[in-house]
Parts: sequence; C-alpha cells; structure tokens
Amino acid sequence: MIRPRILVGDYKAGLKARAIDKNIELSIEGCLGLCSPSNVAVLSMRGGNQWFGRINSRMDVANLLDYVAESVDEGRPAAPSGDIARNVLRFR
Repeated sequence: MIRPRILVGDYKAGLKARAIDKNIELSIEGCLGLCSPSNVAVLSMRGGNQWFGRINSRMDVANLLDYVAESVDEGRPAAPSGDIARNVLRFR
C-alpha cells in the first residue's frame, strides 16, 4: 500500500504564517499506530486531545492549521467545524 506523503513544508510554512509556530511543538511521524487513515495528526492540549486522519492534501493541512490556531487562541481544543470536521477520528 502506498501512503500519501506528509506535506512537511506546508505544515511548517502554515504554522509560521499563522504566527503560532512558537506556541506549539510539531512532530512529524510516518505512522502513529493508526496507519489505515494515513497522515494522522493529534492536537494535545490542556483540556484534551483531538485526533484527525487523512490529512493528505494542502487544503487538509491548511484546514488543520486553522483549527490549531483557533484552539491556541481558545487555550483548549476547539470544537472541530467546517471542512476539518470530516477529518476527525472517532474511537470506540
């Protein structure tokens, strides 16, 4: 199975453009143990974690970083809405 590449440059540029690159730590890994949804991201903050999968396109990265910026502003994970909501991973 060929996995979509991780858009590392888009993440780094997006964090800097949103002026949140100093507020969060970004770790890029090929797999977090949840490889089937590919390109998984987790935002861990005081107040909880929010998991996302299939962050495979530049638009997905932009939507995720908009969500991260909103969460940083709120000081806790925001309720995912809009386009990023389709990437939320739910565990049972």
